Amino acid sequence: MVDENEELHEGTVAAPNRTVIIMLGVIVVLLAAIVVVVMLGNAKDDGTPQAAAPTTGAPAAPTGEQTMVAEGKTPEEHVAAYFDAVVAKDYATAFALQPADKIAGRTVESYQADVEGYGISAYTILGSGEQQGYTQVTASVTTAAIGEVKYVWSFQETAEGWVVVARDLIFE
Repeated sequence: MVDENEELHEGTVAAPNRTVIIMLGVIVVLLAAIVVVVMLGNAKDDGTPQAAAPTTGAPAAPTGEQTMVAEGKTPEEHVAAYFDAVVAKDYATAFALQPADKIAGRTVESYQADVEGYGISAYTILGSGEQQGYTQVTASVTTAAIGEVKYVWSFQETAEGWVVVARDLIFE
């Protein structure tokens, strides 16, 4: 009879171990799924608005071909020229004023299709400031599709002039 109790005891120990292994497997699968979703989400850069955390660190340093602010213009004037072009539906001009990473691999037509869907009707330059060697310009934009949003543009002054480094959409 002692042997039967031992077998029963051994059987109850095996079940929790199997449950733990199954639970660990489920956790691994869920973590893998989260990693895939995050990586796919970060890979999407087709111009559609995506929420970004407010910029607190330095943007990536400019490399390769860059969008430059027109000679004699300030970063604030560059941002105003961009939104003036968008509101006027001058998509070719607005497209060319974007940071280089927003232009790469896109056409004016694909950009226009995205921007028209937002229904941007007005903007206000809220101000500018320095952060970690970059000048940042913040603009509030009125859209029909998603309401009021803010854009933070980052610029870096170089020997050649102002480089348009980044444009981030901020939902608040």
